[in-house]
Amino acid sequence: MRAYYHLLAMEAYMNQVGLKFSRDFELTPAGVKQALKENVRIAFGDGRIQFEVNNLRETLRYFPLQKNAPVRFSSNNPLVAVMPNRDRYRIHYGNNRLAFLKPQYFDYDETLDGVEMLIDGRSLRIPFGATVPVSRDFLVRTEEGYRVNVIGFFKPGIKNEKELKIAKRQLLKRYSIDKGGEIFRVEVYKENRFSGMVLVDFRRQAKQQRPPMVAASVPGADSAQPN
Repeated sequence: MRAYYHLLAMEAYMNQVGLKFSRDFELTPAGVKQALKENVRIAFGDGRIQFEVNNLRETLRYFPLQKNAPVRFSSNNPLVAVMPNRDRYRIHYGNNRLAFLKPQYFDYDETLDGVEMLIDGRSLRIPFGATVPVSRDFLVRTEEGYRVNVIGFFKPGIKNEKELKIAKRQLLKRYSIDKGGEIFRVEVYKENRFSGMVLVDFRRQAKQQRPPMVAASVPGADSAQPN
């Protein structure tokens, strides 16, 4: 409500002095709330990892960050920040702490920019960084030499989860990135190098979205990484 009334005053002032402006949301309390809280995204690894910051779990573990490189991120909202915190990173949105990232450091592989997936029976080419809506099940196809790791899926004796049809009921909710247990990480590796991540989203009315990002660096993050 504070932001709504501030915007009312600012727009009245700009109209009074003849300044032109535009906005992409409705100037109502509900419209301001939606603009502040929905579809706020963050990206790492030059966009190979992307996710919404809303409703994140308190800690995202084994998060694949690049080894021996500055930690950089980008977001479509200037209120998003990432700060080092001991052996973790904190994601902030304004003065609100949203989640911790517990990193696992890898060399990055850039020979692949996406994967073929069978989503609810339909074959699609999915770029890394995308969030894919899924109703029933999904299957990941990769070229020879790449390994797929679906976080939250376990099957004895299986170390590469490509070409496996996976339904939501086979995923453990505590490994989702969101508190609702609906969004899961699909990670691709080439040997021991991280290639990229796709998110599968089982929420109803989920949409694949890739809004523009603004790059930034994590202050003092270089010292947090192992040599």
